[in-house]
Amino acid sequence: MIVTDLKLQISEIPTHIAAGEQTRVEASLSNRGKLVERQAFLRLIDVRAEASGAEDTRSLPLNDLGEDGDEKAGDGRYAMRFGEQQAGQEVELVVAVDSPTFMREKRFRLVVHEPVAVAVTESPDGPVLTADVQPAVMQPGAMVTAWQEDAGGKRVPLQLVQPEPDRWTAPLKDLVSTSYVKVSGTTRLGNLTERTVGPLMLPGVELPPPVAEAPPVIEPVPVPEPEPVAPVAEAVAELPAAPEVEGQGWLIPAILFGVFNLTLLIGVGVWFFLMKTRGAESDELDLEQLIETQVSAPNAEESQPRENAA
Repeated sequence: MIVTDLKLQISEIPTHIAAGEQTRVEASLSNRGKLVERQAFLRLIDVRAEASGAEDTRSLPLNDLGEDGDEKAGDGRYAMRFGEQQAGQEVELVVAVDSPTFMREKRFRLVVHEPVAVAVTESPDGPVLTADVQPAVMQPGAMVTAWQEDAGGKRVPLQLVQPEPDRWTAPLKDLVSTSYVKVSGTTRLGNLTERTVGPLMLPGVELPPPVAEAPPVIEPVPVPEPEPVAPVAEAVAELPAAPEVEGQGWLIPAILFGVFNLTLLIGVGVWFFLMKTRGAESDELDLEQLIETQVSAPNAEESQPRENAA
């Protein structure tokens, strides 16, 4: 790509901007009138922006990522949203493109305005508040309201009149309360804005010190006193005595006597069972002997007559 005809293109930058609003800033490179969007070339450059005021200089985030003011990522158009919160200062905006072989840069100057300029002055009829809507940054049709606020935070609305198209005035209720003005409308850049200016006092009159809110009084929560605990010895002494059982004196001997008799009966039963078993065995033995005797007896009788016959 031939870079001898590279130009830095910047979107229109306003020379006046309202405090608190933002404007979109877009930067791009063109070569022979055509937008440079070739990514291989864009990766070699650095697109940056800076804002310089009376007190500091800060870097601004120009990007081609499709965010923070940039409409489409990777299209070669770098964008951001720029704004200032404080009025009354002139800002220099610098947009530059750097690369190893070339550099392009553009500078712009912007003035930051309050949407409404407010002043408290003396007049033959007493102190007067004047509010001038700034036509450099505000479109016609803005709404203006004003009030005074005492040290306790109570608001008293002021009756505004419009002697000129962009001017409102109102007499003050007193010299001690602070004054405030709020403006609502559309800026020259097409942004809706709502801005409050204040607190304001007459020249030479100091602002009242802020009323420190008294910390809330936290009443201590009463803690019930614990009931006194009697000593262990006294608690045991206070336990009711176990009721005496009628006839308790002869109950234990009767139980022992019953156990002894039961044991004796069981022993006698066991002894009787053993003796009976032995008796049954003896009976069986005598019966067998008797049967043998009965069997052998006829033989003995038969042999006896034979001996007599002889």
